[in-house]
Amino acid sequence: MDKKQRKQIAIIGLIVVIVILGLFLAIKALIGNGSNEADGPIYSTAEVFKGDIEVGVKAKGMLQPTYGGEIQVSNNRRSWDMPSVSFVIDEVLVKEGDPVTQGQLLIKLASPDLESTIKQNQDQLDSLLLELSEMSGKPRSEVETINPARGIVLTSPIDGRITGLNVSEGDKIDVGHNIANIINDSKFRVKARLTASEAAQVKKGTKVRLFFPNFDGGLDGTVTSVSSAAMPDSTSTGFVYVAYIEADNPGLVQQGMSVTVALPNADNTSFVYFKNTATVDGFLEEEKLLNRVSDTIVTDVFVDDYESVKKGDPIVTLSGDAMQEKIRQKLEQVRYLKRTVSQLQEQYGYLEVRSSINGIVSNLEAKVGSTISIWDWLGNIYNTDRMMLYIQVDDIDIVNVVQGAPVSVTVDAMPGQTFEGSVMNVSSYGNQTGGITKFDVNIEVEGGEGLRPGMQATAYIDAGSANNVLLIPVEAIFDENGKQMVEVLENGIPKLVEVNLGLMNDRYAEVLDGLTEGQLVITGSSSDLLPSEHIQANDSFIPSGGDSNNDSPDGKNK
Repeated sequence: MDKKQRKQIAIIGLIVVIVILGLFLAIKALIGNGSNEADGPIYSTAEVFKGDIEVGVKAKGMLQPTYGGEIQVSNNRRSWDMPSVSFVIDEVLVKEGDPVTQGQLLIKLASPDLESTIKQNQDQLDSLLLELSEMSGKPRSEVETINPARGIVLTSPIDGRITGLNVSEGDKIDVGHNIANIINDSKFRVKARLTASEAAQVKKGTKVRLFFPNFDGGLDGTVTSVSSAAMPDSTSTGFVYVAYIEADNPGLVQQGMSVTVALPNADNTSFVYFKNTATVDGFLEEEKLLNRVSDTIVTDVFVDDYESVKKGDPIVTLSGDAMQEKIRQKLEQVRYLKRTVSQLQEQYGYLEVRSSINGIVSNLEAKVGSTISIWDWLGNIYNTDRMMLYIQVDDIDIVNVVQGAPVSVTVDAMPGQTFEGSVMNVSSYGNQTGGITKFDVNIEVEGGEGLRPGMQATAYIDAGSANNVLLIPVEAIFDENGKQMVEVLENGIPKLVEVNLGLMNDRYAEVLDGLTEGQLVITGSSSDLLPSEHIQANDSFIPSGGDSNNDSPDGKNK
């Protein structure tokens, strides 16, 4: 074999060695090397440490008003039976989207027919009150106290004396029957006929002396009026002037008595007697008690003729079916008209439409010049002092949501601002959405300036927090026979430990019982990997500080 052949054989042998070496290294990389591979599984661990943990649920939704109010002429529930009058929109002071406060003036109205409608109903009411007053003898302010079932008790309209009593119990009387006269005879009136010269000596206020044939002395009187023109005298062919004189009655003066009138001289020691005899014309107060209802029966008589009575004293009681029904109907009309007048007068206050709540004007349909009624809808006001946020939470996170939990809300349109809220309601039944079970959660949000219904918002529901507590990564926890378990690595040997957990988020869990600070919990091992993923002894997967994640629960590096 020559030198050239030997060289070729050497090259071929080197190639074979290189190929064999390459295959060996490749196989070694796949199956490992017994001298370099660790004995048994290699564990990833994390140290049990003390720190702070916060648990919450985040979800997005749309802001809605908690409640709203309608813009109406009146939102009074009693307005449904109010008399209808028309209103005209005179001025609109707001537009859609405007924020308004409770009591703010929104719209001004006018009502051309309101005043005339009130007057029409008031006139009817006054007429009825007067009619009932005349029927019963009661003043207008008291006619509503009449009880038709008990009949009408006619009372004395003045202080005085009963004269001409003209009824007895059981009598049936008609309209206009004069039951009795009531005379206040404490003062009487004299009608005197004066000659021209006598009339020239007296005027209103002149003091005179009155002499009665059967009385000793005289009574002082005062002229209250004197006619300005002479008139024929029925007792003679001449003309006289008529004067009226008033005087106090000592109790003996009666209507129709003759009386002589005298004028005192200047020294008041003698008198000048008038030519013609005068007559007691009557008394200053005299009332007739008349029956104002047809087909009535006198059921009681409370006085005798010439008996003294005081104003308001009962005189007679009248009854009868027709009378009772008539009074009942009139009393119902009185009550209806009084309510109608009151409601109409109340509508003066409706000429200004004001906001019933704080909120935002929406759907405004008020146009100047439009004619509307008391019940017409003119728009809405959405309340923004407190708003609602409706979100959906999946079945994994819903366990962390409870009624009353505090909520922080941010609004996409208002970056940098946070609004406080609380969970008002958590649905007890979930619904599937896209294959995921979702639960409805209602959140009440404290309103603020700028918030509007329909804005997109993000809610962070606070499910709890704890400070300086034992924490472990959630990947160290597993369930075994309904118990929460971890594996602790002690002297290179794993040990199964049951733990009692508290708060838990997507990274850490609070340990209430079962572990102590500094222990190592297993978060993974090489036995969990595929054969091609074997870990070498110097692999960086093995933690250096006993903690597989150096981030704190709040996401900040320790």
